[in-house]
Amino acid sequence: MANARRSLFSGLCSSVLSRGKIVVAVLVKMKRPAILLALAALCGGAGIALQSRGLRAQGAPVQTGPITSLLGRVLMPRPSNASVDSAKYLLTKQPNDVGTLVATGQAYDGVWQFGESIGLYSKALTIAPKDARSLSFRGQRYLSTRQFDRAIADLEIARKLSPQSFHSLYHLGLAYYYVGRYAEAASTFGQCADVAPRTAAPSLLSSSVAHCDDLHDGLRFALASWRSAALMRAGRMGEAKTVLEKLPTSSATVPEGRWYIDAVDIARGRKADTLWSSVQVNGGGVLTIGYALANLSIVRGDSAKGCRILRELVSREEWPGFGYIGAEVDLSRGRCNGVK
Repeated sequence: MANARRSLFSGLCSSVLSRGKIVVAVLVKMKRPAILLALAALCGGAGIALQSRGLRAQGAPVQTGPITSLLGRVLMPRPSNASVDSAKYLLTKQPNDVGTLVATGQAYDGVWQFGESIGLYSKALTIAPKDARSLSFRGQRYLSTRQFDRAIADLEIARKLSPQSFHSLYHLGLAYYYVGRYAEAASTFGQCADVAPRTAAPSLLSSSVAHCDDLHDGLRFALASWRSAALMRAGRMGEAKTVLEKLPTSSATVPEGRWYIDAVDIARGRKADTLWSSVQVNGGGVLTIGYALANLSIVRGDSAKGCRILRELVSREEWPGFGYIGAEVDLSRGRCNGVK
């Protein structure tokens, strides 16, 4: 079955790429950058990169330099891939199209080249200063690059422009959390979490386009996990307990945010060590579950356990992860000084 799928994808990509310039021209004319990037990702995965048909973007080489963490660690981006190459090519055809700039920025985000994506979102904002998407995406990448004050500035404007955007409110809440404004973080997460659902069955939209009245469980549990963490840090344990208790039992079948369902269980005091041991063995969800357990341990007075987990999280390679950033912030501010 796997071989059959690979053969199907290879055949599809070969067909597309044999007409590469025609396909790209049509998609450019239709202003469909997302479709082109999806094709690039698919065909790159099948071993057929778009640049193999002369579609590599022309121009100056991409600057892919590292950034430095709050602990002084050099954080390296990943190499460019077919999606980035295709996005760059499309951008040469539509250099001032906001949708194309945003799509290209997202391609760079996928390989952790955040300096490049921030530059593209900034250019989009010179063209459309009130584009909430560009503000929200740039704000998120300021978080990734540990520029928290800039993230807050962008995301506060994005919230005003799109007050029910999950993406804007979620990342603004994280920004407040990282700078220690825990009450504001909890309130911001609540502004989205407390919106009544529009329908009984959510549409399963991704976090980048979801609205607060149409969230699947993965996104609802992500809000609850960080909201309860902020309330705990603010010393409002009773409110944190209320947030956690009113969440329904959730199915594990969600398009994203799966690990936050387990993180909420940890915050409730259930299966904490079992879940932590499991993700350490299996690999998935280490940052999400690890940070939830570290936070719970610290607020309950077990700093030795909490700090041990925080140090383990920042030893990993997934440095854009929110749990990683949370651990890095805690350690950089001396939360674990003197704790073995």
